[in-house]
Amino acid sequence: MLDSHLQPVPIGIPGELYVGGVSLTRGYLGHPELTAERFIPHPFSDTSGARLYRTGDLVRYRRDGYLEYVGRLDQQVKLRGIRIELGEIEAALVQHPAVRETAVSVREDIPGEPRLVVYIISDQEPRPTSRELRHFLAKQLPAAMVPSTFVLLETLPLTPSGKVDRLALPQPDSSRPALEDDYVVPRTLIEHQVATIWCRLLGLERVGIHDNFFELGGHSLLAMQIVSRVRDATHVEVSLLRFFETPTVAGMAASIEAGEHLASGLEPLALVPVPRDGRLPASIAQEHFWVFDQLLPDLPLFNIPYVVRLVGALDMAALEQSFNALIERHEALRTTFASVDEQLVQVIAPAWHMRLTVRDLRGWPETERAAEAQRLIQEESQRSFDLEQGPLLRGCLLRLGEQEHRLLVTLHHIISDGWAIGVLMRELALVYDAFNTGKLSPLPALPIQYADFSTWQRQWRRSPMMQAQLTYWQEQLREPWPVFALPTDHPPEAAFYVRTARQSRALPGVLYEALVHLSQQEGSTLFMTCMAAFKILLCSYTGQEDLCIATLVANRTRQETEGLIGLVVNTVLLRTNLSGNPLGREVL
Repeated sequence: MLDSHLQPVPIGIPGELYVGGVSLTRGYLGHPELTAERFIPHPFSDTSGARLYRTGDLVRYRRDGYLEYVGRLDQQVKLRGIRIELGEIEAALVQHPAVRETAVSVREDIPGEPRLVVYIISDQEPRPTSRELRHFLAKQLPAAMVPSTFVLLETLPLTPSGKVDRLALPQPDSSRPALEDDYVVPRTLIEHQVATIWCRLLGLERVGIHDNFFELGGHSLLAMQIVSRVRDATHVEVSLLRFFETPTVAGMAASIEAGEHLASGLEPLALVPVPRDGRLPASIAQEHFWVFDQLLPDLPLFNIPYVVRLVGALDMAALEQSFNALIERHEALRTTFASVDEQLVQVIAPAWHMRLTVRDLRGWPETERAAEAQRLIQEESQRSFDLEQGPLLRGCLLRLGEQEHRLLVTLHHIISDGWAIGVLMRELALVYDAFNTGKLSPLPALPIQYADFSTWQRQWRRSPMMQAQLTYWQEQLREPWPVFALPTDHPPEAAFYVRTARQSRALPGVLYEALVHLSQQEGSTLFMTCMAAFKILLCSYTGQEDLCIATLVANRTRQETEGLIGLVVNTVLLRTNLSGNPLGREVL
């Protein structure tokens, strides 16, 4: 049992099951690309030519010595940044006495809103309710792995080989799930407005005024969108904190009715298209990246590489056509930068046609193909960009087999962020699917472009609302400024010494559950709890009590920006004073 780096995993940690030995077959007859993928050199054998077979099964050793099947690696998904094993959810659910068979899938019936959906076969009467099943899973699984939608079926659709045909699983209906509270119809105009917004974003026919937002399948990013739409509809700003405290239609309506409508002069500036006959200013964040690029030229510090595995027949012409359709759709993808009279401006090309770079690795030996692909991906992702000459988007396609490709998309951070990558990949899939079948692009016109956002941001910076926020942050970040003093074994080698690394570590399930429970108990998010612990850790290492840590927020607080490709992300400084040896709960 090995991890993704082909290292053995400890007891209790899931890993992929590999099979070796003298009786192992040599490969798949007539399928060299599949053989190269599944049969790998044995990393721990002294025998020349020894190989291991990758089963694709995810398993773990229990402390009693038994090997426990967790699920399939091809059933591993990433939902809102969290890796989830669908098989683990299925294994937990079949332990329910009323569940005979089950299948779990990730669906994106509402564009940009993936969700976990469970399909149930039950022979018992009365059949289990969604509320009952959700409570049953909540006792065994982390909160992020508890699905929001349950569908009862008579039978599961199967492939000719007898496996569950996940592509044939039906779309859930939009009926309200069974919850703790009975359905209560909205009573006031405000409650009707809020419930309508919730229904649209949650994909439900109706929502009761006492229904819990998170039990309906909501999450923090969706909460921000709801707050944004409520502000646009009512001209009242409901804080995200207040929303988390009372995540119901009734609670949100009460906050709106108790709040004051935005006074004259404090109403949000309209985010609308601006003329293209003058200079288009860069955004505030783009200025920062420009300065970094001037200080550290030709370094790929702010490249955003994204690799996609493509399996099946690939229409190269349709893929390239899809990229160019998105380049035409999003001005940010054909933007470069120039300094004019000491002002950084965006230069938007009227048109630009991108050609995908293609690297054919089908002729490489099976044992070397994967390593060469990884080398090319690393090389491509480390190539620097010229912010003045452009382009600031590159695409490279690696051919590993007739049905196996890797697509590497690399952008400079000055025109993109993590949210924008999601927009790009989602739209690329939709457009490719249309072009591949001879249809037109299904994407509606964008309400604004990134240059409209950056112009709006500059105007907003001079508004009374901005001045009020600026006053707050100046107070929070006032002198004396805390300079972080983590002791190191030697000083940096140069004024601009750059060496970065990333560390990942899986927390034990018991600890994760305890963190989730503490967060719920204290009314905080898991991020807040982990950040508080991290600051306490840094204080213990350094003895420094005044700490300031930067964190990134999506910053898509306006509905118009949700479908934009561009740099909208914002860096927020979180300052905490740990003097007086406060309790962990006080820090939180």
